[in-house]
Amino acid sequence: MTKSTLASRPAPKRSVHTNGIRKPFRVVTLLAPNLFPVYELITHTISRRLGWPAELVVGSTEADLDGSSDVCFLCGLLYIQKAHLLEPIAAPILKGERYGGRPIYFSEIIVRADSPFQSFAYLRGRSWAYNEPNSQSGYGIIRHHLLQIDETLGFFGSIVEAGWHERSIHLVRSGQVNASAIDSHVLAVAMRDDPGLAAD
Repeated sequence: MTKSTLASRPAPKRSVHTNGIRKPFRVVTLLAPNLFPVYELITHTISRRLGWPAELVVGSTEADLDGSSDVCFLCGLLYIQKAHLLEPIAAPILKGERYGGRPIYFSEIIVRADSPFQSFAYLRGRSWAYNEPNSQSGYGIIRHHLLQIDETLGFFGSIVEAGWHERSIHLVRSGQVNASAIDSHVLAVAMRDDPGLAAD
């Protein structure tokens, strides 16, 4: 994802053979499901270039950082939390003028098109969805912003942990919550795949 960091764990390495069978190179993504095809392509490329089988697994936030994976795509915030376990080897550079050829990303605050909310201040006392607490774009950046304005999560009337960005988008679109912060790359892909999303 935009925020993704490609990280590998340092030694010790897993055994590459079990009973004469080559163990696949294990790649884990802890990022948004709608970006899975990107990491699937990268995994296939790794396999082809190494001449070695590789598998892509959708992981859980913590369980797949236990040393059983060779490479992991994860949020920058989670990398900072687990830096002692991982070695960063790459960060994505997204296309688009706003990215300026730099490995950065943005959080987009979304509301329904027919909502009266014109700025973040309008969201006081309203309902808010976030994807999960180890996400910088969906959770960490909002906590940072609230601290900057001398507020806490109590600024919102209610908060829902959605599980992933696409679910947060659905909750806002359907009117179940008022707003959410979405990773800019995830939102761009969602709007590309569903042209009607921007109008909602």
